[in-house]
Amino acid sequence: MQSKDNRDQTEENQYDNPPLLHQSEEIETIRKTSLFAQDVTETEQGIIDKRVALQQRQYAEFERRERERKSQKIRGVFEFVSDEEISEALRDCENDEEEVIVRMTQPRYLIEIRKTIAERNLRSLHINLMTDEQKEAYEQLLKKRKETLKKTTGENAKKQYRMKGRLALDDALKQVQANTRDLEKAFEGWSEARIKAYKAIETKPNTYYYRFNAPGEEQKKGQWTKEEEELFFSRLKEMKETGADGQWGIFSMAIPGRVGYQCSNFYRLLIETGRIKDPNYVLDDKGKAHYLFSTTNKKTGVTEKVFRTHTKHGSNSGTRAQTSLSKSTTRSTPAKKKRKTGKKRGYASDDDDDDLDYDDSGSYILKSWNTTKRTRAQASSSKGPQVLDYEMDEIEDENPLPGFIDPITLEEVVKPAISPYGHVMGYDSWVRCLSSEPKKNICPLTKKPLTKRELVILTMDNIEQYRSKIVNRNE
Repeated sequence: MQSKDNRDQTEENQYDNPPLLHQSEEIETIRKTSLFAQDVTETEQGIIDKRVALQQRQYAEFERRERERKSQKIRGVFEFVSDEEISEALRDCENDEEEVIVRMTQPRYLIEIRKTIAERNLRSLHINLMTDEQKEAYEQLLKKRKETLKKTTGENAKKQYRMKGRLALDDALKQVQANTRDLEKAFEGWSEARIKAYKAIETKPNTYYYRFNAPGEEQKKGQWTKEEEELFFSRLKEMKETGADGQWGIFSMAIPGRVGYQCSNFYRLLIETGRIKDPNYVLDDKGKAHYLFSTTNKKTGVTEKVFRTHTKHGSNSGTRAQTSLSKSTTRSTPAKKKRKTGKKRGYASDDDDDDLDYDDSGSYILKSWNTTKRTRAQASSSKGPQVLDYEMDEIEDENPLPGFIDPITLEEVVKPAISPYGHVMGYDSWVRCLSSEPKKNICPLTKKPLTKRELVILTMDNIEQYRSKIVNRNE
């Protein structure tokens, strides 16, 4: 009992902080009959500055005591949380410690707090790679490139234009740094997708880090080291726990020197070598991994895994071929493609970022290479979300949200799709909203950046995975 009283007395003395209180008495006091009749002398100004500085120190000490008191109160209930997690939670709850305690009883709240801390520590938020003048010049350059592409005819001409003078990543960045005034020379040899990704470091970090390292960081190439592999598997587990799967740009931020497409290619290599089991991939006769999309056959009603082959720009054929296989199939052969001539760069190349800002792998799923038969059986029956990176095939007629009213058409939703913010509308409604000027690629509900590629079409297969995330339910 005596020990507790002594501890309480110590804390009370600590909060009183007599030294700061006594410092006010030590500062000289000058009294004047009229404050505005005479000018302030240098001596008086020095006294004023001392008192202002003392007030600032006293307020800072008050804030420190308040933070410590609130932290102790929170840790009294949740003793395992760190100081940084408490600070972030208080910031999120507007310094209301009672609200923090209530929210931490929710299972996912602490996970979201940790995710916020991790993302803040991994990326640079206040780096301006372009001045306003450079951004304006970039817009003009982008417009000029689009007009040039429209004038070219045929696949060969377009390919030659895009690939002409293509630079390795490090060389491309050095070229930009050497030509800060001339944007034409700075981006010479860059693909349009690479330019867009370079500009998106602050607005779309996943797009930026899919192709680029953090500013000033040199890209690593070649075989992955043992240390990098350990970082990769650790990051893979971390991203699956936070539910942020499929974002290879964000994924790569934790692996120094590697960018998103390198991580995506390495993941495929792990599948091809049998070190990771992922039911969403299948190997062809050459041993290459291909991502499988889940779709329901409208005639038979059977859920199938299918390849999706996209038509290239400028090709004569406007059809898209797809090869389906049953759930139990482990190896298959994709649709045959016309043989290309000339130098061919493998998809797993460290320098292969493609002109498309797209990774068709859908989502990555961590499957231990030492799993039991039971966990492998569970993995084989799981279905990842369908990622709308390109035009989707027709979705089954059965509506996973019967009676749900589309906020745009005010009728029952057709082919519902959910945004990352949790809002659901018909896919056609999303397309119209995101394609209309001047609000192109802006969510009509949240006014935040949003593209069609970020939408997920809801089906009978994945509705339970997303039902709890819907924020505009109207039933």
